[in-house]
Amino acid sequence: DAKLEKFQDEDLHKQLFDMYVSITPKQILDEVVYFEIITDDYGGLISAEVGRDSLIPMKYYLAVDPLDMAPTGSINEQWHKSVMIHENAHILSLDSSQSDNDDPYSSTGIDDLYEEPYTELIEIVQEKAATCAPNYYTDVSGCMKDNSYLNLFFQEFWVDIYPSFKWFYEFDGYDKFEDHNALFYKKYKTQFVTEYAATNPDEDFADSFTVFVLTEKPTKSTITNQKILFFYDFPELVEMRDFIRKNL
Repeated sequence: DAKLEKFQDEDLHKQLFDMYVSITPKQILDEVVYFEIITDDYGGLISAEVGRDSLIPMKYYLAVDPLDMAPTGSINEQWHKSVMIHENAHILSLDSSQSDNDDPYSSTGIDDLYEEPYTELIEIVQEKAATCAPNYYTDVSGCMKDNSYLNLFFQEFWVDIYPSFKWFYEFDGYDKFEDHNALFYKKYKTQFVTEYAATNPDEDFADSFTVFVLTEKPTKSTITNQKILFFYDFPELVEMRDFIRKNL
């Protein structure tokens, strides 16, 4: 598409990559096997995403959409870096050291698991989640270990509200999930740092971590502030915060 040609700019791609590397602690960067430039066009929903690499399942890829990061041709540095911090929080919380790595695809190899109506995915997730309970189970990484960051976060902030939550694959259409999730967020709005954080526990962790990095330590004891203060209990995460802020 001619209107996208200006984003096929290797210098722009390198700037996005270098900017990402500059704020990423080594322990997270070591988990990333490749950086991908991809777009869902103007008006698309995804600015960036991480996922497990199919050839090296314990490692991650990072995909970035240049249309969202540089809509006018020059990089929106503030947005790009905040999104990169969010994506790094996913890698931090879902890497192979944090779980049993028994996600649905790895254990079955079924290629169409994530195609509607998600029948097999739902059955597998329900079985594995029941086995994992009371620990948190996510289809990205499997059953989280007792002392994993994400499980501790889940136990503190999600156990009571999780019965009211549903995943996108529990609906026959993403719009129906969005409708349900909007009601879920409305009910628990005061417990989330952003509306997107209410999408699921993984996103809540990532958005809360982003706020932890980019803002000063809160003093009031609201639930959202408690989520930010959660990260201060881990010296290694405070050190990570200091590294990122120093290189912003």
